[in-house]
Amino acid sequence: MNEREIQKSESKKINLNILLLIVIPCLISLARFADTPFSTALSQHFSLTALPHHLHEHLEYLLFVPFGALLVTFFKFPVGLRVLGVFRPVLLAVAFKLVGIPVGLAFLAFVLAINAFLVRPSLKANDTPYFARVSILLICVVMFLVAAVFAGQWLQSETLLQLAYFPIIALGLITESFSSAIKKEGLPVAIKRVAATAFVAVVITLISEISGVLTFLLKCPELLVAQIGAILFIVEYLNFRLLENYLFPQKRRENFSAKRQSGLVKAERLIEN
Repeated sequence: MNEREIQKSESKKINLNILLLIVIPCLISLARFADTPFSTALSQHFSLTALPHHLHEHLEYLLFVPFGALLVTFFKFPVGLRVLGVFRPVLLAVAFKLVGIPVGLAFLAFVLAINAFLVRPSLKANDTPYFARVSILLICVVMFLVAAVFAGQWLQSETLLQLAYFPIIALGLITESFSSAIKKEGLPVAIKRVAATAFVAVVITLISEISGVLTFLLKCPELLVAQIGAILFIVEYLNFRLLENYLFPQKRRENFSAKRQSGLVKAERLIEN
């Protein structure tokens, strides 16, 4: 068996593994809805809905994270949106669930605008080291949150008071990533990436709020394995990145330069040999 045949057989084996990761958990989930002793045993012993009711809300947030990661993967590879990492859209979606989408988007835009046009230029002008800049940015984020809560108290606004529940980790990480993107790729690209991150977070939030979605995940925890298979399938077979060339032409040029450089290196090696 030559090398090409070995690679084909390994590829088939990988395909089968991915298929099994998706199909077997889905079959178990379907079996739960059949009127059989097996489905009864699954519901009683292998379902998170059987746990005490006061744990359900926390468990829904727990299952919300991998579900969000699956959606981020979909928007990253087939669609081609360049988001600020995997966890930031998910964390931002958690924030939107807590404070609401309109308020969350408005506050995020306010914080990032202050960061981009006021705080960051001031720190850069003073030649502040990177770690000090990030630490100061995080403190400023907390100051904005506190100021919003004070304003909510003075104005008797429940909307502003609700910002107290905005996860500081989500806001801090996005602020840091936004600053890093400005430094490496420039402000226009950084704004596009934040917009893509916010868009994906909104979609995750809206899907999770569809009645029964998170409850279904509670009932069928084996679907966590199916999500792993789905992510592998997306990365392996759906890596189209349809919108990346249109939304991020700079990335296309970088990829072209990298491929060209790689081709030149291979050509030089062939010549040397």
